[in-house]
Order: sequence, then structure tokens, then C-alpha cells
Amino acid sequence: MTARPRLAAIAALALFVALPLLLAALTASNLLRLAAADDLVGRQRGLIAEFDRRLGRLASGAGPAVDTSAIYVRAGNPALAAADLQQRLGALVAAAAGTVIETQVEPAAEGAPADEVRMRLAVDVDNVGLAGLLAAVENGLPLMFVDALSIRAAAASGEATDNPRLRAEMVVRAAWKSP
Repeated sequence: MTARPRLAAIAALALFVALPLLLAALTASNLLRLAAADDLVGRQRGLIAEFDRRLGRLASGAGPAVDTSAIYVRAGNPALAAADLQQRLGALVAAAAGTVIETQVEPAAEGAPADEVRMRLAVDVDNVGLAGLLAAVENGLPLMFVDALSIRAAAASGEATDNPRLRAEMVVRAAWKSP
């Protein structure tokens, strides 16, 4: 019988000592989480306030003026825009160690914006040069887009090489704007 009261005493001690310690640890953990959440909310409110200030400046027109003219081919009319695009593409092909075989202004597609000019271009260039040419067209200014691309081996020279000459035919599109 003495074992049973002793067991009850240990259980009571554990209940009255360990349970409050466990609850205190849980409370401390929850308070730390609450403090972290409060810090996060404060930072988010700061970001929202900064965004509101920026939006207010943009709406009032007090913000810096953004010059978007560099993204367009600058020309007085579509024919001059096509000539400018042809010149730019020729320079890019030359920089890629390629040769322009043929260029042709494409007629505007049905439903296409009136401020777009399209150029069909056939070039002979090696594999490395073609990769550089496509990167220069797609990533440079003014903004140009390759709408169609067809690649085949150029006239066979009879020798195998790691960097063969290719004939690439592409349609490049760009928007133009009058100065």
C-alpha cells in the first residue's frame, strides 16, 4: 500500500510542477511567434506605404519621366522604318560574321497594328554566329521580334565541321514611331 500513495505523490508532483513548466514553455514559444509576426506585419506595412507613395507620385505626374523612344524604330513613315530596320539587321548580321542574301519588306498582316514593320531576311551564317544574331535581335534595342525562323544547311562544301554554314530565313518584326 505504501507504493500506491508514493506513486500518487509523484504523479501529483509531476502534475503540479511539470505541467506549469510545459505551459510556460508553450506560452514563451507563442509570444516569440507573435513578436515575429508583429515584426513581419510592420515591415509589410512599410512596404505598402512605400508603394502608396510611389503610386501617388506616378498619379500626380511628379515622378521621373520614362523615355520609351529607344524601344521603337524611329522613322517618319513605314518605308523609312523598313529601311532603318533593314540597315539595323544588316549590321547585326555583319557583326555575327554572316552574309545577307536577301531582304524583303513583308506586307502588314491582317489585323496587325499599323505601327509595325516586318522584314523577311535570308542570311548565310555559321552556327555560333546564328546564335549570336538571334540573341542580338531578340535582346537589343529597338525591340525586334523573330516571328518565323527556318534553318537549313547552306550549300554543302563536302567537309564535315563542328560549326557548319547555315542558311537562315527569318521574319523580323519591330514597332516604329514617328520622331
